[in-house]
Amino acid sequence: MLRLGWVLLLMCSIAFDAISQIDPEVFSETVLLRREHAGGIFAHSQGAGIEFRKGYNRDFLTKWLYEIDLLGMKSEREFRSSNPISRNARSYVYGKQNNIYILRGGGGQQKLLNRKPYWGGVEVRYFWFAGGSLAMIKPVYLHIIHDLEYYLNYYTYTLKTERYDPNKHTYENIYGRASFFKGFDELKLSPGIYGKAGFSFDFAKKNQVLTDVEIGFTAEFFPKAVHIMALRDPERFFLTFFISAHLGKRYD
Repeated sequence: MLRLGWVLLLMCSIAFDAISQIDPEVFSETVLLRREHAGGIFAHSQGAGIEFRKGYNRDFLTKWLYEIDLLGMKSEREFRSSNPISRNARSYVYGKQNNIYILRGGGGQQKLLNRKPYWGGVEVRYFWFAGGSLAMIKPVYLHIIHDLEYYLNYYTYTLKTERYDPNKHTYENIYGRASFFKGFDELKLSPGIYGKAGFSFDFAKKNQVLTDVEIGFTAEFFPKAVHIMALRDPERFFLTFFISAHLGKRYD
């Protein structure tokens, strides 16, 4: 991921020079479709998510966009564990106190770097976005083993669903993770801000179709720190690298 970050910084350093070399006359015979919308999925260095965008092409060089993202944010310290007692037990992340889901809403701009040739090819743009984030903090619930008794050829126990407590729950008594929906009634919110930048590569053969891949990085800040892992300090700042894919259409 660090190598990807250096590549992005290098590409940003030549972006403005590339824009200055584009001759507006090459678009004289091309029809400008001013509106577009697209949906996509993305993977980032600490999770994954989905997004929706709506855009307006001011001209051939500049595009304004609005976006909504929904994603999960993990800690870099997460490692999945399994209970050796039962193969039916669901895996869990030992020490994880909260699941973090983030809703983003913002706007930004794309600038053309390389126009797609008339016979096809790849259109390259650089982009930036900025806006607000809302972290949704859901506590982790686990199935906990109680009344464990060993006999000659078997053992017995009962299970209870409990909110994870690092002072009470260990590898010895955690059976597995509880239902995904458990804990939503205790959801807490933490507002923040984000900014992202990167490069877009459009592979679509037709002007009316949008098919692109993006690479970039996102910086996110929450004034009120969010707590993911129980034995680590809460986090306010997240820097993640991502790759995304979008499908959409353009129209007038």
